[in-house]
Formats: sequence, C-alpha cells, structure tokens
Amino acid sequence: MLGNLQKYREIIISVALFLILDLSVLVVSSITTGQLESDAVAVNLASRQRELSQRIVKTLLQIQIAQNAEHSIEEPQNELATTFKIFDETIEGLRDGRLVTGGDYKTVMLIPVETDSAKVYLERAFLIWNPFKEKLFRVIAAKGTVPKEDLQDAVEYASDNNLLLLELMNFITSEAEKKLSDKSNTLRTIQITGIIAALINFFILLFHFIRKLRSQDAEITRYSENLEKMVDIRTRELRTAQEQLRATNISLEKAKYELEVLNSQLEQKVEERTAELKNTQTQLIQSEKMAALGQMVAGLAHEVNTPLAFVKTNLEGMSEFQKEIFALIDESDKLCESLKNDDMENLDRHLVQLAELQERLKKANTVQDISDMLRESLTGMDRIQELVMNLKNFSRLDEAEFKYADIHAGIDSTLLIANNIIKNKARVVKEYAPKLYAECYPAQLNQVFLNLITNAAQAIEREDGEIKIKTSVEDGYAVIRVTDNGKGIPKEYLNRIFEPFFTTKPVGQGTGLGLSICYQIIEKHSGVMQVESQVGVGTTFTIKIPVKQKRDGGAATEIVRSRASNLQIA
Repeated sequence: MLGNLQKYREIIISVALFLILDLSVLVVSSITTGQLESDAVAVNLASRQRELSQRIVKTLLQIQIAQNAEHSIEEPQNELATTFKIFDETIEGLRDGRLVTGGDYKTVMLIPVETDSAKVYLERAFLIWNPFKEKLFRVIAAKGTVPKEDLQDAVEYASDNNLLLLELMNFITSEAEKKLSDKSNTLRTIQITGIIAALINFFILLFHFIRKLRSQDAEITRYSENLEKMVDIRTRELRTAQEQLRATNISLEKAKYELEVLNSQLEQKVEERTAELKNTQTQLIQSEKMAALGQMVAGLAHEVNTPLAFVKTNLEGMSEFQKEIFALIDESDKLCESLKNDDMENLDRHLVQLAELQERLKKANTVQDISDMLRESLTGMDRIQELVMNLKNFSRLDEAEFKYADIHAGIDSTLLIANNIIKNKARVVKEYAPKLYAECYPAQLNQVFLNLITNAAQAIEREDGEIKIKTSVEDGYAVIRVTDNGKGIPKEYLNRIFEPFFTTKPVGQGTGLGLSICYQIIEKHSGVMQVESQVGVGTTFTIKIPVKQKRDGGAATEIVRSRASNLQIA
C-alpha cells in the first residue's frame, strides 16, 4: 500500500494542488460575490432613497392640496406613513446595518457604509433627516385633518432641504457604486489568476500522467512475458491441490461413515439408559407411595385400634354377665314349669332362688352396666365406620374423571386420615371460604393435601404448633394456602424443593419425590404451586387451580388420566 502511494506521489501532489487551488478560488469568489450582492443591495437602496425623498415631498403637497379642498387626506397620509417608514429604516440601516424592506417589500440585510467620506455624507443627511422626521411624524399621527401650522412647517422644511438631502444621498450612492466597482474588479482579477494557475497545474498534471502511462506500458510488457510461466506454475499447484482435496474427501467419507455408526450405537445406548432411568424412577415413586401408604395405614391402625379395643373389652364383660342372665332365665323357666304342673313343693324353692338371682343382679348393677357397654360399643363402632368412610372419601377410587368436587370436604377427609400425625404436633385452624368447588381429580388433590399437611406437622418442633388452612376464590382460581409455624426452609433451598430427589430430611427418611409429584399433579390441573418460607417463623404453600378447566381438545385431561397411577403418593 505504501509502495503504491510512493509510486504515484507526484501525481497525488499535483491533483491535491489543483483541487486546493480550485477550491480556494471558489471560496474567495463565493465570499466576494456575497459581498458584491450586499453592496449591490446597498447601491439599490441608496438610489431608492432619492425616489423616496421626492415621494415624501410629493405626498406632503397632496395632503396640503386635499386638505385645502376639504377632501379626505387618509390615502395620501397612509402613503406618506409607508414611505416615511421605508426611508427611515433604510437610512438607519446604512449607518448601523440591519434588516430593511427591499424591493417588492421583501426583507433584506443592509450592511453599513464603510468609507469615511460616505459616513460623513450620511451624518450630514441625518442632521437634515432627524428634524424632518419629527415634522413628518406629526403630520402622519394627525387624525382627520392636520393642523395647518404643522403641515405648513413640514412643507416649508421639505422645500428648503429636499435638494440638499437628495444631493447627499447621491454622494452616498456614488460612494457605494465606487466600492461595488472596486470589488468587481478584484473578483475578476482573482478569477483570472485562478484560471491561469489551474491551467498551469493541469498541464503539469497531464505531463505526469503521460509519463506514468509510458512507465505502465513498459511494466505491462514485462508482466506479459512472464504471465505464461506464472500460469504454468499455478496450474501445477492447482493439480497438486486437487489431488490433495480428493484424498481429503475420501478421508471425510470414511470419517462420516464411522460417525454414523457411532451415532447409531449412541442412540441405542441412550434408549437403553432412558429405559433404565424410567424404571428407576418408577421404583422410587413406588417406594415413595409405599412409604406414605405405610405411614397412613399405621396412623389408621392406631385410630381404629382404640375404639376396637374398648368394644372388645365391653363384649368380654357382657359375656361374664351373660352367665348370670342365662341362670336367671333358666330359673324363670323352672318356675313357670312348676306353676304349670302345680308343683307347689318346688315352686317356693324356685321363687326363692329367682329372688336371690334378681337381688344379686340389682346389687351388681348388671343391667345398667350392660346398657352402658352397649352404648359405648356402638360409639366405638360409629368411630370405626367414620374412619372407613373418610378413608373412602379420601381415596375416591370410584371417581376416574374430572368432576366438580367440594375442596373443603377433601381437606376435612385428609385431616381425619392424618389425625394421628397431627394431634400430638399442632392444632388445626381452618379459614374456609363460604363455598369452594373446582373441577379436578379429587383423589389426587387429597394426596397433595396429605403430603403438605404431613410435611407441616413434621416441620413443627414447638409446643404451640399450629397448622392454618385458608381457602378462597381469586380471579377464577380456587386458592388453598397451608401455613405452619415450624422451623421453616432455608432460602437457598426454596428454588429446589420441587426438584425430583431433592430432600432436606435425613438419609433414609425421604426420597425427595413427595413435593415433586405434588407439583406435577397441580401442574397437570393447569394450576400453580408456590412456597414462601422464613427460617424460625414458618412456611406457606399456596395452590391455585382453575375452578373451571379449559377444554383444549381434552389434551390436559388425557395427560392427567394417563399418568394418574404414577402420581399417587399414598
């Protein structure tokens, strides 16, 4: 790059000088032309001042004649005002430079006079104009008629000084024209000099071009002589590169085939590994289900065992009372038989024995005890029946479709099932909405409730433990909040508690699938599950599911139905 620049250095310098010279001439011409235009405007306006001065005198005479004839002076008065304004702002512009009204009443910029002689003439003109301006102003400002003394004063002043004012304006115009002529001559000199210098530079540049073209012709001739040799060398190089490319293509084809074989083997291994992972996940889910099922069954067994135990005890007690009651019945039968056979000898003996048995039963309060035992036994059986019904309501195995279900009934059934876990841990506070129904799988929602309530109870390590269950309807969603005052979840774990296999429990006490499966159940119900927790204060799980499920081709329903068995927690 630098070599090429050095080779064309003389041409570049000549072109640069040519451009600089032309631009300089153009800039100077532009500036001088602008000044000439400004000077031309000044000449025109100075010349116009003579016309305006004569028009002022003429208009004054018209006003005087019209007023003497008692005609309206409004039209000549308006013309005088206009002429006065233009003359005044023009003479001010010649002194100070300003925007003035030019030809066709357009605004133009008037530059001030520059020569000393023009300034002297302008000052003398102001000495005449300023008193005249005051007299004219009184004539223009008059309404209706102009006072005769003011009009006469203005006319006389104009008659006495108009010729002198015209002479001064002629001097100013002459000075402006002389200045314009000098600048025009200067511009022509600059342009001619620029043209001559440009022609000289052009011929120099042409000389350099011709010399450089001759040099280039010599280089082209030398290059043509070596071109065939260069083509032969390049052709041999291309043939060698082609052979190498062919060998590379063969290697690539071989590598491609080997890669396809490896991909096929990899896909097969991935499928096998995926099947193993699915099998492992199924086993872990079943393990979680069995653990939860075992925990729930143990609690139910305890709840059933208590009423069943005192029913059995009462039945054993009643079997003891049965002997005495049967003896009383047997003695009554013998007494009836003696009466029937008129066996007076045995009648008295049977009466005495019957009376003894009755007295013994009365003293032992046997009848009342039997009544109490029967009542207590019935109460125990009612309790067992209630547990069985709640277990049935909790599982709802007969409900295999989406349906509108009472969310509160599901929560209450779950609380009864989990009572053995909760009762020694915390008290339950319910803040239910008046009614809460939603379209869902009731059994799966109950499993979610059981998991959350069980986790809440296990998290409580204080004597005043409390589990609050609050429900509401918000923007078409059924909202259930389960809050405990347990130990809380550390902040760094909150974003991971719904991950499969993540657990904060000790090894052996949880698989980490409970909340993950709950999250999947709520997600398949088109809902959301959120958690808020503060260590040492407690945790709140919030569930939101639509009251009315959307029917997008039944896709969501089919997904939930197909995975129903895999999402069971208990």
